[in-house]
Amino acid sequence: MAEVRDEESERAKELRELKTLFDDGVIDEDEWKEKKSEVLRQPWVPAKREAPPAETPPPPKKQATPPSATPAPAQPASIDLTNDTEAALQPPPPAVPPPVLPPVAPPVAPPAAMPPPIAALLTAARAIAQPPRGITSDDAALARFPAHDQDVLRARDLWDAVDATFGQDSDDDSEPPEPFRGTFTDWEDAKYLELLIIHGQPKKDNPPAMKKFLEVFCYRAKAGITAHVNAFNVGAYKTWRAANGGQWAPFAWVKN
Repeated sequence: MAEVRDEESERAKELRELKTLFDDGVIDEDEWKEKKSEVLRQPWVPAKREAPPAETPPPPKKQATPPSATPAPAQPASIDLTNDTEAALQPPPPAVPPPVLPPVAPPVAPPAAMPPPIAALLTAARAIAQPPRGITSDDAALARFPAHDQDVLRARDLWDAVDATFGQDSDDDSEPPEPFRGTFTDWEDAKYLELLIIHGQPKKDNPPAMKKFLEVFCYRAKAGITAHVNAFNVGAYKTWRAANGGQWAPFAWVKN
């Protein structure tokens, strides 16, 4: 009876040691169950492992690692080493410098102290799409615009093609076409209002604004460009006056 008790005590001791190894992460759950079955002299069946083929000998049993040892890192299921020798002999590819992008001009920022109503006007003006230069070369794109807009676009593209200032010789040594005269389109009004807010009114005592307006509306007569500010005296100008305390002032958004 004493021998039986000693044997049971020895089994309990081994089980406690194995449980400690399992709790410390030294052995995994399958190894713990395997060792436990061996101690209890019970047949052990792996929970998730498949039995190897009959012709393949079973792998050797793993030895329990002492508690103080660090478990080996897990290895991937398969590692392809077929090209490692060739890759080691080849020099690394030369570094490719990043592409050099052309500098992009920053957009013209509105005045810092712009009142909210004026900022709203500027946002609304910029929301209207501008037809691209050269659109007359695309018949389908040009046909989407009304007849008057098409005339304005043809005049703009024709002037751009000549690339000259009225009264001066152009690149092809010919005079530019006659300036376009007629009502402004909706997209022209939007661009005009944007320039008005950013640069001020195109007039003699505001040369920077005058230069900018003549560049954008180069296909129109100068007198029509400077006079078109009157078209904004009803709507935009009243908004500007309300944002500035309702006092009358010249229609200029920046100091001259």
